[in-house]
Order: sequence, then C-alpha cells, then structure tokens
Amino acid sequence: MSSFDPRLTPVPAAAHPELTAADFASLKSTVPHSTHILVGGVMLLFFTTATLITLQAGLLWWLVPVAFAVPVVVVLAQRTARVNRSRASHLAVAAALREAAGRPGAGQ
Repeated sequence: MSSFDPRLTPVPAAAHPELTAADFASLKSTVPHSTHILVGGVMLLFFTTATLITLQAGLLWWLVPVAFAVPVVVVLAQRTARVNRSRASHLAVAAALREAAGRPGAGQ
C-alpha cells in the first residue's frame, strides 16, 4: 500500500512516526463543516421530537427541538442564499454571452 492510497481506518501518529503531515492530510474529511452541522442537527431534531411525542412531554420540553432547529435553519438559509447568488451570477453571464453573440462582428 502506498502512502497515497486511501486508508479505511485512521492511523495513529504515535504508531507510525515516519508518516508525514501529508499522509495525515489525506485522512481528513473533505465535507464542509456546515454539512456536519446539518446532519447532526437533523438527527437530533428527529430523535428529540420522536422522544417528546412518545413520552408526551410538557410544553417546556418542546424548547429542546426548537433549539436544535435554529442552527439547521441558519445553515439552510446561508446555503439557499449562496445558491441564489450563484444562480443570478450564472444567469447574468449567460445573458451577457447571448447579447455579445447577437451583435454583428462580435467574435463571429
């Protein structure tokens, strides 16, 4: 196995002191932190809500899933805004290309 092949289990640094930082960099996650927040938040939201429904908890306990929902909503709002900005940018570039292609002598 070369040092560039992906490993299924993390390698402890103390066990292999000959490994460099580049070897450990390949073991890090490439998923954005916001995805971890979304996955964890949705799981907590689902299980706390299911537990509260099952146990028929009082109204005060319903603040717990609301607190878990806040970061999820914030991350989703940020992602939606980023997608909308990207979409608007792509539409503006496409419109400019269409306009440039419609002019006589503009690169034809």
